[in-house]
Amino acid sequence: MPRGMPPAESSTAHRGPALCPPVDPPHARARAGASGATRLASGLMSLAETSLRLVERALWPLAPRRRPGRPERIAVLRVGLIGDSLAALPAIDAVRQRHPEAELVVLSSPGPRGRAGARELFANAPAVDRCLVWHAEEIRGLAGQWGLLRRLRAERFDRIYLLPQELTSPAIELRNLLFLRLSGAGWVRGTALSHGGWLPGPLARAHHLGARFDPEWRRLVDLVARSGAVIDRPVSDLGSDPRAREEAAALLCEQGLDRAPLLALGPGQNRLHKRWPAERFAVVARAWVDAGGRACVLGGPDEAELGDAVAAAAGPGVVNLCGRAGLSTSAELLRRCRALVSNDTGTMHLAAAVGCPTVAVFSGWDREGSWHPFGERFVALRETVECSPCFAQSCDRGGICLDRIESSRAVDALQALVGSPSLEGTLRTASETRPAESFQDRERNAGPVLPAPKRPATSDR
Repeated sequence: MPRGMPPAESSTAHRGPALCPPVDPPHARARAGASGATRLASGLMSLAETSLRLVERALWPLAPRRRPGRPERIAVLRVGLIGDSLAALPAIDAVRQRHPEAELVVLSSPGPRGRAGARELFANAPAVDRCLVWHAEEIRGLAGQWGLLRRLRAERFDRIYLLPQELTSPAIELRNLLFLRLSGAGWVRGTALSHGGWLPGPLARAHHLGARFDPEWRRLVDLVARSGAVIDRPVSDLGSDPRAREEAAALLCEQGLDRAPLLALGPGQNRLHKRWPAERFAVVARAWVDAGGRACVLGGPDEAELGDAVAAAAGPGVVNLCGRAGLSTSAELLRRCRALVSNDTGTMHLAAAVGCPTVAVFSGWDREGSWHPFGERFVALRETVECSPCFAQSCDRGGICLDRIESSRAVDALQALVGSPSLEGTLRTASETRPAESFQDRERNAGPVLPAPKRPATSDR
């Protein structure tokens, strides 16, 4: 039996800002004074998306209001890692509000086996009844794809809402539509394009520089609104697991972190050139501890060495918890934190989902604002340089977009966002005892101190 939506007063629900009516797609909103190349790129994006929507309506010609009865089983398709899944949660909640009595299934894939995604995140989410998950290894070849198709056909979904990834393309969207038609889905809507990476190089860059972009969560809320799931105020609710709450409380008590206001640090990132220097996280943590607080480093098992480096550089009062807490327990830890200072990564989106105030350091890799997390208690630190957005696999310019963001900016942002750990104190940054390590040095010496990340198959979030 579907669990339905939680009551409005649910203590775990995190509500975002009130929404205006759905806006036009990003490619339809070129900035004032945009160049001819930008206008051409926006026109090509619009043409491609219009063509995809025509295919969508040709494959499923009847609108839902013309179909008899109410849908009993609906699905939301959203593939990706932690950040991709969490950015979709407000849109999933909107679909649940549109269909409160139907069973809601999230269709997702985190890529290769071993990566966390929707199944782990949404285990207790009130909006989600269950997840149907596959991995990259399972759908290689025709036999694997046929197996996935059989699984989808057995579900007999009445409706499927699409939440395409940011880095999708017309070819991927067309493939998905044809596959879902073969799956026997009764109605499908939501195909969309937001990223011009499939365009020729100069046009792609012109589009990235000239168009305006909403945060990913807002883009997805607008997509489901165009498909009929309209809401005035989005909700992000992961629910809460009693066992995870107990584990979080026990871990904090064991480490002596339950005696003072706690700051969380998220220094990990799958792409090395999107990592703010570890020593600058340490400076922020030291400022917090010196003002009367405690700090912990959060991340996965593959970030344990990085967490050790941050904790060692920061000194007493800072504990490395990387790899010691699963996703549910990490969410409960973040609920107990005064704030999080993080790179643009899944930890940032997890904090936003549970309402933890966040200071996030963004590189110039992506389009400005496109991955700001859900909610309003959030500060983004970003230094725009001439090469951003680059979407590069590595940086040959010394990581200048991150190296220009000093620790003092994060400390000042933290002070403005949540204040000091003590009622009367003020956060202050101690002078660094050595020059900040350059990006090239970090890349050369990544072995024992900053372990090189494994590159994901789909997205770095």
